[in-house]
Amino acid sequence: MTPIRNLFLRFVAPLISMLLVLPAPAQAQQENGIAVSATALTLNGRTTYQYKISNQGSQRVVALAIGNDYRYGVPELTRYPDGWSVEAGIMPGTVLSPAAWTPMVLTTEESPAVELRWRNDGSADVMPGQSLTGFAVVLAGASTQYLSAHWTAILANGGVAYGVLTQSGPPRVNLSLASLTQVSPGRFLARLDVSNSGASVAQDVRINQVTARSLAGAGAVTLSGTSLPITVGNLAAGAKSTVEVQLALPASVKRISLTQQGQLKDGGGTSLNFSGSVSAYTKQ
Repeated sequence: MTPIRNLFLRFVAPLISMLLVLPAPAQAQQENGIAVSATALTLNGRTTYQYKISNQGSQRVVALAIGNDYRYGVPELTRYPDGWSVEAGIMPGTVLSPAAWTPMVLTTEESPAVELRWRNDGSADVMPGQSLTGFAVVLAGASTQYLSAHWTAILANGGVAYGVLTQSGPPRVNLSLASLTQVSPGRFLARLDVSNSGASVAQDVRINQVTARSLAGAGAVTLSGTSLPITVGNLAAGAKSTVEVQLALPASVKRISLTQQGQLKDGGGTSLNFSGSVSAYTKQ
């Protein structure tokens, strides 16, 4: 491959592809009702930046770009995905996409800036009223640019939506005891509040295990009539849901504890564990 052809394939062709997708700013109509949020998760010296697009507009979203102020044409990202180079391209597991979406890293030889773009194959547009997660970039270290840059959404009618990323922290599930009520001799109903004190939606929340034991008095405490896992569902930031657990215990038990363990998914689809413990007097 000649140097000129190699330069064209590495730098010019991706830019031409991008320009064919993006309408000219002077001619494009801004679409309201679309937002993109960003979440950062750091583990073992690598940071994963996850993006969620929410479409409350009137048009389908067909492509998404991160890292360029579309209105003024100003690039913003100066850190590349982990392991990326012009020669090697995108390393496996470093630029992630939802199903049917394909990522692209855009850069030029003249500038240190980089832009990320995803486009779907026509079968996975983000429809009005829908949200889509699964866009993610992995960096060695961290860069606040990936939390504060501009985004551009390309619409099915040729228009665009653009704005600044809103930072969204991870969800955080908390458990508390709402009430403990005796329903018959030796049987109690515990109502547990499951709340999300984090900054983003906790998805697919479920309680996988509940362990009951006596803290005061003689006898065993067991779950009775409660099926596990307990499905809570999605919890928006600040939201709360209440679940019920049925218990059997002798009259000699005066105080009990309940320890719960469960799972949830964050906005990027990553599974997270949570746990909690509550205690209460039985007042028998």
